[in-house]
Amino acid sequence: MQNHLAMRRYAAALVLLTAAAWTSSPANAAATSVPVCPAERGAYYLKDGSWKALKPVSVETVRTSGIRRMLLTYSSKAVAVYQNPKAPVTLGNQAEFCVSGFGSSIKGLTIVRLDEKNDRREMQFVTKRLFRRPKVQYNSDDVQPVKLISSDDTQVIAATKQPLKPGQYILFPPSRVESTGNPNGYDFGVN
Repeated sequence: MQNHLAMRRYAAALVLLTAAAWTSSPANAAATSVPVCPAERGAYYLKDGSWKALKPVSVETVRTSGIRRMLLTYSSKAVAVYQNPKAPVTLGNQAEFCVSGFGSSIKGLTIVRLDEKNDRREMQFVTKRLFRRPKVQYNSDDVQPVKLISSDDTQVIAATKQPLKPGQYILFPPSRVESTGNPNGYDFGVN
């Protein structure tokens, strides 16, 4: 009987010590602290505990084809071409992003994988117009799911839900919910 009681006390002490060690672990404290997003409008990535700016990228050309007319709508396929075969910034496969100055909603924050060519990068998309309001749809295989970490009135902090495959990507800020088909954003690469 005393052996059974001693084992229970030992198990209870072990549970308490494990719980105390878990809550005071410095790794847990670091995982939950995210620095404040910069106030300046733009997109940022987290590196070494601080936010670094992503550079905006503009489309070089857009080629359209296949305009289809349907009842009250039309759609056209397009390819946006970006200069240079690689983005100026290379990140790890599970990056965190802060987008400031575009609103507080994650809706519209989109990360799209680009097709790599020898001297450029390309993105395929479809523009649909219904009742004069355009909407851009990206190839569903190229869109990377994102998750919200935090937000306030002017900024959103998000991360990818899954590790990104090596390649080239573009981040579109949340203000593109009612997109007019302007394919400018912030580009980055993944090793």
